[in-house]
Amino acid sequence: MISKFKNLFKKTDLDEKNAFRSKVIEVLEKKFPEYTFTEGEDLDQIKVAEITLGLTNLRAKFLLTSQTSNDLEGLIEEQFSTLPKTFEFAAKFEEKESWEKVKSLVMPQIMPVEYASQFNSMSFPLGDEVLIGCVIDDEKAYRYIIKSDLENWQVSAEEVYQEAIKNLEEKSVGIEMTVVPLPTGLVVVNTMDSFDAARILLPNLRKFFAENIGTPFYFGIPNRDFLICFSAEMDDETQNNIRRQIADDFEERPYSLSKSTFIVDGKNEIKQLYLTESNKINNFSNLN
Repeated sequence: MISKFKNLFKKTDLDEKNAFRSKVIEVLEKKFPEYTFTEGEDLDQIKVAEITLGLTNLRAKFLLTSQTSNDLEGLIEEQFSTLPKTFEFAAKFEEKESWEKVKSLVMPQIMPVEYASQFNSMSFPLGDEVLIGCVIDDEKAYRYIIKSDLENWQVSAEEVYQEAIKNLEEKSVGIEMTVVPLPTGLVVVNTMDSFDAARILLPNLRKFFAENIGTPFYFGIPNRDFLICFSAEMDDETQNNIRRQIADDFEERPYSLSKSTFIVDGKNEIKQLYLTESNKINNFSNLN
């Protein structure tokens, strides 16, 4: 189907993003007349009150459709339908909700590096393109934990992280995954619950993967909702095909994270693999 929406977009990527943002604001103002929406600090953001809303994932989803105005309005309805609840949720934290009340909602999450500066998020290093953060995952809303939260709760980043790992482990009991043991050696996790990529942070799950596909093994996290692990014993052609698919998914899918390949070594630690420098492997994570 030829896109009816294409006339909105101009010749350059910047013009396209600006037009997309303007259209989103227009739709949101009609849907939520009680709120005032303004342009954010960059072309992939809008603001409402003191809340910044990202548009990167919305735009990625839109580009997978036939790109009509109806498509966009449907995606906006889906993504921002809980906005009133988000305001209610945020108000609770302005009242300094205690750590004891929120710690059961904390989850680890892998995030693009720019999120740390945009939202002042609590983070740990992981790779060139991604960091490890933590989120509060409530049925009403979802938000990254920021540094001021730690001050309000009087807890350390490490304590928050360990609580998040415990919560994700509990959430991951009995999840569905595809496991093809050696000699093929492949694991795919794709539950679409927003934490598939983050599950590589679970030490016990990494041990389970190693038992089935050997160690060391490689993995990719092209987007938030996909984790693929593959054996280092695979033939080079198959490995290269998987890496190409990781890079393609990073470019094409919403909630993109990294186009890189990572490795879990014999000590169960995560490292980023630099394929252009075959002897160079940097260890970014000591979180076990």
